[in-house]
Amino acid sequence: MSRLSKTLVAVMQGVLISITVAVMLVTFFVSLPMLETRYKPVVSKLSIEKVEPASDGRSIVYAAFNKLRQCEYIGIAWYQRQSDGSLERVPLELLRRPGDISSPNRPLGRAQSGPWIVSIPVNQLRQSSVVELTHRCHPFWTSVTQFYP
Repeated sequence: MSRLSKTLVAVMQGVLISITVAVMLVTFFVSLPMLETRYKPVVSKLSIEKVEPASDGRSIVYAAFNKLRQCEYIGIAWYQRQSDGSLERVPLELLRRPGDISSPNRPLGRAQSGPWIVSIPVNQLRQSSVVELTHRCHPFWTSVTQFYP
């Protein structure tokens, strides 16, 4: 085999190895977060315990859930499903007792939450809400859990 042929073979091997590594990395960072969320969720589904109307048409929500894994809480997003099926993010206020400056992270186990002020009318809240929680469980990606429904 000539020197040129050996060089071409080495280059092709390098290209194939690079493509293989790239495919493996994409698979790792796309598939594993989905599998983790499905089979090892951070929290259980949200149980809306009580909903009260606020004077301005919003809803006051009290809820409960179980925290299943020790991960750092990053945030919550509440969406209202529109008539065309799309989701619109709505304002959400997580109220705290006066002087409460503690971490929003919770211990494992059962958690009671609320009051939360959600900008969806009471009569639409249970039927048209989608809620997502975001946590960091490790340095590779954030875990997004569909919290409700």
